[in-house]
Amino acid sequence: RSRPMVPRPPMSYLGVVSSDAAALVEPATGERTTYADLVRSGRALASSIGADKQVVFLAARNNTFTATTYWGLVDAGHTVALLDGHAPPEAMAAHVANYQPTWLAGPIGLGDGLAGLGVGVDSIRPGSGGELIRTLAPGRSDLHPNLAVLLTTSGTTGSRKMVRLSLRSVEANATSIAQCLSLTAEERPLTTLPFHYSFGLSVVNS
Repeated sequence: RSRPMVPRPPMSYLGVVSSDAAALVEPATGERTTYADLVRSGRALASSIGADKQVVFLAARNNTFTATTYWGLVDAGHTVALLDGHAPPEAMAAHVANYQPTWLAGPIGLGDGLAGLGVGVDSIRPGSGGELIRTLAPGRSDLHPNLAVLLTTSGTTGSRKMVRLSLRSVEANATSIAQCLSLTAEERPLTTLPFHYSFGLSVVNS
């Protein structure tokens, strides 16, 4: 059983922008996701996981589902491990074997793909553009209360590892960049860099 999450105030930027302002815009369709939509969808997804702090392995793509899932989980106090959402299911199956996460999230079809590879899948909850998957793995019960994000390294100096980031460090980095570049709530960055890269994630956070 994972340790309970420590209550904390909401992310500081939520009171800075209008709730009906566009937080995300899908380039292919022009579909807008407002900050209110982002909060509502993110928190609904996180509530499915429960109150105990969990690490969720997110197969990230540059789309609304990934951004909403990432924000909702971090806001709720869970830990998000960001992975390449375009990698084959075998890559996620290897992570499940190594780390035994109870929860996964990713593109539609990931759960069935993992089940076909012999990964124990308990349930699949479809969402808009993706799905939340509960596995039969036991999960971790020793997560540090401040651990918010896990990013994989390139592995060029040996086996690939994960870098641990606290919520405070993520927010401090985003705030510093926003202030340095004089970013406002009206800015819309292009998410051309992969979400699971540190630079790509920094663009979204800022």
